[in-house]
Amino acid sequence: MKYWTGNAVQKEIDEDVTRGVPIGGISAGLAVQGEFAFDSMLDTVTSAEALANPYDPHVTLARDFFSIPVLKGIITDSHFTQRERMGRSLAFLARIVQDGWAQEVHGIGIDETTAVLVDADGHGQVVGKNSAYFMSLDHRPEVCVDGKPLTPRHVKVFKPSAGDTFNLKTWAAGGGSSLVVNVVDGKMTTSEQPRCEAGVRAPSSEGNIQS
Repeated sequence: MKYWTGNAVQKEIDEDVTRGVPIGGISAGLAVQGEFAFDSMLDTVTSAEALANPYDPHVTLARDFFSIPVLKGIITDSHFTQRERMGRSLAFLARIVQDGWAQEVHGIGIDETTAVLVDADGHGQVVGKNSAYFMSLDHRPEVCVDGKPLTPRHVKVFKPSAGDTFNLKTWAAGGGSSLVVNVVDGKMTTSEQPRCEAGVRAPSSEGNIQS
């Protein structure tokens, strides 16, 4: 993000997306594809650090690095389960809403040895060995201030695995399970729901991406 912003590479990739050229990214190459991104300007941040203080100096976010229409309103994260990144992704979602960047925001966390293949219409399929996590925050977090532990309740999460599908436009899953995640005073708890049937949306009350 330091070296590509405003230069020919950034422009060329946006033009390629417009022309329908497939774009893929692994690790940091995944993290910059959404409308919003964790840009890691001061090194990485762990889930424990971000949950303890969502305004920790290491929680640095950016937006509009690329213009990929199907990923509008979305932030992505990689190495998801392997590096226990659910907590920090929830902090990113909370910050985006709290800071007024969006009223509702979605996140996609993707495990290692796993990919989500997405077409221009938003139809996606999980492939590989593990899972992807599709998170949704549709309300302001109860507590999201500098120096205090984070509290956003009722974050809705889908967890499709290899072979399952997901529609980014309707935010509905075709298989997998669903979770409701609560964070209270920086502590995260999850409740897993039954396996999703095709077309099920998130309930009301955790790589690689190609698009």
